[in-house]
Amino acid sequence: MDGAYRSYQPAMERCRDAGVVPGAALGLADGVMLMYRFRQDADGAAHAVAIPGGCTDLVVACGGPCPGARVCGSATEGRTIPCAPGVEHFGIRLLPGADLRLLGYPSRAFVDREVPLADVAGPDWLDV
Repeated sequence: MDGAYRSYQPAMERCRDAGVVPGAALGLADGVMLMYRFRQDADGAAHAVAIPGGCTDLVVACGGPCPGARVCGSATEGRTIPCAPGVEHFGIRLLPGADLRLLGYPSRAFVDREVPLADVAGPDWLDV
């Protein structure tokens, strides 16, 4: 172990085409722990499992019935998250506490919540 903090998400192991890349390896902004992508099998469950990890994720559903980006706060207990089978998802996991600097809100504002990214970053966030 290299001493870096990494949260664990067991449901990702059951997804086809799942991948994780540490943020530092990509030269990403300070506060980004890692980036990941996954796609639930078309014949698999229509949800992913979130477990407590102390991190906030930015998750983008790339198509499907509900495309868009959302801020997913840390879970205080395990829960299932709707996730359309066959849809590619992309995520950015923030280090604990990075929410305030990168999103303008403290981590506690997102605990056990999912909020559309446009509600957090403003309506012009795609223009960045």
